[in-house]
Amino acid sequence: MDYTVRTDFMRPLTDGTAAPIFECSFEKPAGTVTRTLPATAATFKRAIYESNAKTRQFPIGLQFQAFELGKAYKNLLTGKGLMYDAAPRNTTMYPIKTKYTVCEETSGEYNHLMNYEQNRVCFKDSFGDWSCSATNNFLYLKRINVPKDQK
Repeated sequence: MDYTVRTDFMRPLTDGTAAPIFECSFEKPAGTVTRTLPATAATFKRAIYESNAKTRQFPIGLQFQAFELGKAYKNLLTGKGLMYDAAPRNTTMYPIKTKYTVCEETSGEYNHLMNYEQNRVCFKDSFGDWSCSATNNFLYLKRINVPKDQK
């Protein structure tokens, strides 16, 4: 469900506290992802940002509220095939549990603020590039349309 907070509807709460402000940040994790980077939280955060950015039409920012790196394992062949089909056999897999917010600039009067909670797995693909794919545990928490003129 999408929620729009129009500035003309924002009023102080009855107890005198100011109406909530939803900040849409365009910050992004530092650096760029290269083949030579080690398997670190910073590398994976940037890889997650880049995978989100290339699927969007407009510029985005991404901020992590939670980022938990699990125990690494090898992508082995089992009786049912590879443990993770998208990754090469015997590559090291890095499971991640994350919660993050994406702010997407739009051409209209609102920016989109979207919250996600998901599990991902990061690995080097067959070309040696870092990839951080979402697994089946994906939760789209909410989207809020934030007025661009909101301060």
